[in-house]
Amino acid sequence: MRTIGLTILLTAIAFGAHAQSQQQDGEKLVYVQQKYVSAEGLTHAATEPANVTKWLGWGKEIGTAMNEGLAAVVNQAERFGTTKVGNFVMVMIAWKIIGKDVVGIVLGIPILIAGICIWMWALRRFFLGYRVVVKREGFWKKEYAHQDPYDFKDSEWRAACGFFMFALICVWVGVMLGCVIF
Repeated sequence: MRTIGLTILLTAIAFGAHAQSQQQDGEKLVYVQQKYVSAEGLTHAATEPANVTKWLGWGKEIGTAMNEGLAAVVNQAERFGTTKVGNFVMVMIAWKIIGKDVVGIVLGIPILIAGICIWMWALRRFFLGYRVVVKREGFWKKEYAHQDPYDFKDSEWRAACGFFMFALICVWVGVMLGCVIF
């Protein structure tokens, strides 16, 4: 049943466009000398207005029916959209379309920032050094001491750790940007 309806709709669109083009082209009046027109052309001109009128009538009827049908669909969809169920359906459709992107941005950006913060904390511990609270007097007054970075026994281990840290942040940012956020 659906294929028959689809076939009728496509046929209506095709004939509607043909009838419309016939109507626009039929308004122009062209004069040609009779010696340049074949015998078939002369007989064709006599039968053409009947065919054009028939197709024009069909095209107009189909166009009117399609216009009224689409107007009814739009009116019903508009009325349905104002109800609570219609709003729920619109939200579900929007979620189906952009839900993955919203989750990626809402969860991905904070996880990306947290990962970068953890990486910076580890970088300070291993390579830069950090401050340690030595004495606390009240809430605002604190005394700090500088703590040296991790003491690697060999420079090769320091280089290996640096390379690992660099690779870790590259993979982390790449995965978060590539898979989760975008």
